[in-house]
Amino acid sequence: MKASGYLRHLGDIIRKKSSTPLYLVFFITENCTAKCVHCLLGERAARKDELTIDEIEKISASMDEILFLLLTGGEPFLRDDIAEIAYIYFKNNRVSNLGIPSNGSLQGKVVSSAEKILEKCPGIDFAIDISIDAIDAEHDRLRGYEGLFEKALWTYRELRKLKKKYNNFNLNVALTASGYNQEKLPEIYAYLKDELGADAITYLLTRGTPRDPSAKQVDINKYLELANIIENDTKKNALSGYKRFFGCDLINAMKIVRQKVIAEIVTENKSVLPCYAGSLSAVITSNGELCPCELLDRKMGNLRDANYDFKKVWNSETADNIRRYIKESKCFCTYECFLTNSILFTPSIFPTVFREWAGIKIGRMKA
Repeated sequence: MKASGYLRHLGDIIRKKSSTPLYLVFFITENCTAKCVHCLLGERAARKDELTIDEIEKISASMDEILFLLLTGGEPFLRDDIAEIAYIYFKNNRVSNLGIPSNGSLQGKVVSSAEKILEKCPGIDFAIDISIDAIDAEHDRLRGYEGLFEKALWTYRELRKLKKKYNNFNLNVALTASGYNQEKLPEIYAYLKDELGADAITYLLTRGTPRDPSAKQVDINKYLELANIIENDTKKNALSGYKRFFGCDLINAMKIVRQKVIAEIVTENKSVLPCYAGSLSAVITSNGELCPCELLDRKMGNLRDANYDFKKVWNSETADNIRRYIKESKCFCTYECFLTNSILFTPSIFPTVFREWAGIKIGRMKA
């Protein structure tokens, strides 16, 4: 996140309420090429009522500045107009940070779409996460797609070439810990780092109500084992993490803190940080439902029903009631995106983040 954007919204951050969300997760499709055991969308039929590009333009035009936009799915690159969607938010909402996860199955389409986004949105901090959760056929089995492992590797390697051309592009591998791969997490990580040459790993924990409930049965100590390895490698510069964006090592420090917060939430089964879902962050589903969070089964309203007026739904009584519920119930989960939001916008945890940042700087000087 650029410092200028953060400072512009300092008042919103202090009040814990913005005119429209500063952090937006947009499910541009729920359709997918894979059937992952840990998918939080579970078993859902293919949707045919996705928001069109014209509808997305209207929604975006009714919103104010967005600091961080995540275009997700499903498989986001199934949308032929994904570059245009990114450009709409870049043009209308001054998006400074864009993230897109992908399973890598669409190969050339992912690469060409990524380059279109980089050309259409000059200067945007753009990151793609390619998901790899196991090695060879085991990865294919967990994601219900034969041949996906090799496709993901190809896509990652081709995207890596874009890093040489665009200084504002960051490429990560997303590794999701589940009940199916928890025994081999260090081995998988070693392959990604040493064989594939990945220098940035996004480490995730299965959440929600996955397609296979067994996927969520993760021993938190096994999760922590790899979290500690990633932390140590980051501080030794064996894993560079984010390195192309403003304040990149603060981002790396935040990710270390986030892993520790997740472990504490799971161990203590209670809220560790305030949740700003519905206040500073929000989710738009592929058919226009505005929600505070993808895990909380409460909807603020459908943007189609409000004639695409985001603020009408955002400022509704229903939305206010949901915000009140989240605050009073101390709602909590391990959703990494919204935990990032909590860390970014909770000043009381800044000293912890800065300590980790200092640890990274000192460790790399010694390396």
